[in-house]
Amino acid sequence: MTNNSILDGSTVFDPGRVKITSTEHSHNTPFFFHVQKFWEFIYVDSGFALLGGSGESVLLSGGDMAVVAPGERHSLICPGSTVMHCLLFEDKELGSMKDEIFTLPGFVELSLRARVLEDERARAKNARYESIRLDYSERGEFIRLCRGIRTERVNKGKGWQQLVKSYLCQVMVFYSRLDIAAKRTEKTAEGTKSLYARIIKYLEENYRNNITGVELSRELGLSQEHLAKQFRSELDITPADYIRRYRVAKSMELLCGTDMPVNEVAQSCGFVDMSAFSRVFKMFEGDTPSNFRKRQKFGK
Repeated sequence: MTNNSILDGSTVFDPGRVKITSTEHSHNTPFFFHVQKFWEFIYVDSGFALLGGSGESVLLSGGDMAVVAPGERHSLICPGSTVMHCLLFEDKELGSMKDEIFTLPGFVELSLRARVLEDERARAKNARYESIRLDYSERGEFIRLCRGIRTERVNKGKGWQQLVKSYLCQVMVFYSRLDIAAKRTEKTAEGTKSLYARIIKYLEENYRNNITGVELSRELGLSQEHLAKQFRSELDITPADYIRRYRVAKSMELLCGTDMPVNEVAQSCGFVDMSAFSRVFKMFEGDTPSNFRKRQKFGK
């Protein structure tokens, strides 16, 4: 069921046009692993998506961004109701500004990632993606720039390709102004003081188990009410909602990427029984796990 495609620019960019494009859509294409020869900025506006590499996966919730460098093997899977903005581009379109931009904060590491991935062994070790949590003003700005690119590509007024390049430069500066190190530390660093990060870490490490609110509050040393309030302030959902989404996303990964029996998928992802699995899965995807697997297998 798993595809290991290599996508070059001809698959996403118009021939003879600027190699920059942006999409806004419900991501309902079949699950697949692939390597692409261009950059991709992924922002989840609503719903959730599981971004996977060679090893661990990361759940992108509404408000999360991730960056995929050229050469990185990855997959992206989510319910059909998820809405995301994806910006895809070849960095040569930055022209003479390319070298300057990739010395800005946040881009030095990305540039190194792209170079390391030229080595096959190093690429195989690149297993973990990270999400970057945007605040509300940052979300609006990224969406504005992506929509600007889409508008110019549709209308094709005079100088539209130059304007699209200008929007791309603005996106790059926007990204460089994000406090990436702080945002990453909040969510992924060991020993972080962020309650939100501690909850995420615990849920994603224990999603296969039957996690209760009492157990979670005891583990973190907080009341259930305070814990839920703090978590909701970050994601607008409760820890219980998050773990349900994570389990569904992981089950989608297994349903599409393996031949594991559906009942074993349910057990592997922490669902107490098939009835609970089917009910929660259908709540997010609108169909049963078995039918979802059939649709992805036959590309429907």
